[in-house]
Amino acid sequence: MYRRDIKFAPLQHHDIAAAAALARTKHWNQTEQDWAVILQHSKSGSFGAFFGSTLIGTVTSLAYGDSLAWIGMMLVRADHRSRGIGRDLMRMVLDHCRASGIQSAKLDATRAGEALYASLGFNAELTIERWSTLVAAASGGEASCPIGDEMHRAIVSFDQAAFGVCRKGLLDSLLKNRCCEPVTALDTSQAPRGYGLARRGAAAFYLGPIAACSESVAVQILDSLIARLPSASVCVDYIVHAHSTPLALAERGFKLQRALSRMSYGKPHCAGTSRLLFASAGPEFG
Repeated sequence: MYRRDIKFAPLQHHDIAAAAALARTKHWNQTEQDWAVILQHSKSGSFGAFFGSTLIGTVTSLAYGDSLAWIGMMLVRADHRSRGIGRDLMRMVLDHCRASGIQSAKLDATRAGEALYASLGFNAELTIERWSTLVAAASGGEASCPIGDEMHRAIVSFDQAAFGVCRKGLLDSLLKNRCCEPVTALDTSQAPRGYGLARRGAAAFYLGPIAACSESVAVQILDSLIARLPSASVCVDYIVHAHSTPLALAERGFKLQRALSRMSYGKPHCAGTSRLLFASAGPEFG
């Protein structure tokens, strides 16, 4: 099934620099730190295509418990495309999921990749929009401080309710790599109403995930995150199900850059579709 002139192998830590360089050729925002998080949580479910010793393609997967895998970073170097390498990488990662007993997989597809995923049995669920802007925050940035146990529990608990499966391991990594303090919204009884995180990207600060009990709370969290950043480019992957959030983004100077299609494979799974979700953790994380 796999091409004889191309070697396929699990990605290793020493492949991170080459993988990040490959992503930069497509102007993607992931950093080497993001790649390290992926490999930390992928359980050997991330693969590379090698021509000789050169990395020419990647695909990643993160296992969320025993029921769901999140697939991302499907890349093939421009001069090796149209040779079936992307299809072979996808088949390899899906084979890995089946061998691991994972019955459901999801991904966020670019328009260019949507046809390939559909041909492999993926079905579209919803649309995600990338919005970006240049902000001039008044604070000039904020130093990161240790996260208290109560805040940590609130974030993990609300994310599980919003996303549909526990992502504690991923959230621990994102909290460790944050570029500013997380934002949590609490009600009068101190119960969580939402949260938001931000981290550095290769080209822009990335706002997300953002989850909240309502659209108005999500926008408040967005504003609080922006206020905690220095003047810089920022981007957010908005999950399209709320009516006025695009207006709120436009009012804050954000411009629509592109759309992704969230797609699912295998046994139906609710993860990543809740109306409590307003911004993704990133196409590679869901």
